[in-house]
Amino acid sequence: MIGARPLTSSAEDQDLYVRRPFDTRVDRALGEGLNVVLRARRGAGSTSLLHRLEGQLDDVVVVDAAAAESSEQVLHALAARAHVPRSIVSNFAEMWQRVDPLAPPTALRELVSTLHEQNRSLVVLLDGPIDPAVAHDLFGRHRDAVFGLPATWLVLAHEDRAGEYLTPPADVFFEHVDHIEDLKHPEAKELLVRRGLLDPLGPALAQFILDAYDGTPRGLLTLARAQRSRDPVDAEAAIRAYAAATEKLPRSVAMLLAELQGRGPVSATDPELQSRLGVTDRQLRRNFGVLEENGLVAQVPTGRPGPGRPPSTYLLTALGSAAGTNPTATEL
Repeated sequence: MIGARPLTSSAEDQDLYVRRPFDTRVDRALGEGLNVVLRARRGAGSTSLLHRLEGQLDDVVVVDAAAAESSEQVLHALAARAHVPRSIVSNFAEMWQRVDPLAPPTALRELVSTLHEQNRSLVVLLDGPIDPAVAHDLFGRHRDAVFGLPATWLVLAHEDRAGEYLTPPADVFFEHVDHIEDLKHPEAKELLVRRGLLDPLGPALAQFILDAYDGTPRGLLTLARAQRSRDPVDAEAAIRAYAAATEKLPRSVAMLLAELQGRGPVSATDPELQSRLGVTDRQLRRNFGVLEENGLVAQVPTGRPGPGRPPSTYLLTALGSAAGTNPTATEL
């Protein structure tokens, strides 16, 4: 039994994987050589999916593109992980500089040529989600050159920003657009069985959790593991309090709350958080304020040395952390 972390490609972890309808659709699309953009929210199981595919498909290259700042970085990482000649990998940045600003970079042309010479047929899995601007540069601006790579692509996208990934001419690159749907009750119950959590919960609490979780594997497991050792009455009270506090949150605020699960203290100036949610620091501050008003986050000291006023830093409270799962916040 493991926690709510993503599953790896190991046989032991994959025995815990619960297939959903999107698995069949994605398998079929990749099998037909179609490039896929897959929308997913945090905790939906997208990384576990990529690791399942990594263990089942041939010549797979997995790139965590969440922190990529440019298409060059994505392709450079692809070249390194695809084990192309060292001369290309080591000189990739230099070869990316173009004499002709309208022509594909030499590094990309060399990568295409090398993979064809090696008679390779890659499956490229871009974990993330990748920044929409980077994705558009890669699959829009450089679309025709990237089309030349002997590769089928699966790209993870922000759930609510799929349109940005499909802005022409990138819309032609992706031949299959899909999403990771929520766990249905039978799938959620199977997941609890595979993780050895169903029996310890008992029928009543298990059913209550199945009715209360947020639809994601991470949310289900976090909730179940936190409540299994508690008195059923206390556990149900905590879940009800969480549901009441989150029931009427605006969508953007609910998305922020989901992003905060499992994180430590964070501020509205966090660039990764802004990128993942597609919002500005001003919008984040406003959304943090809503969460604070509902008792779901609390401000904590930053401890940052130096002059000037440090940014406000927030941490989930016991209430905000999946119905009371954050021991640090409990101590506030």
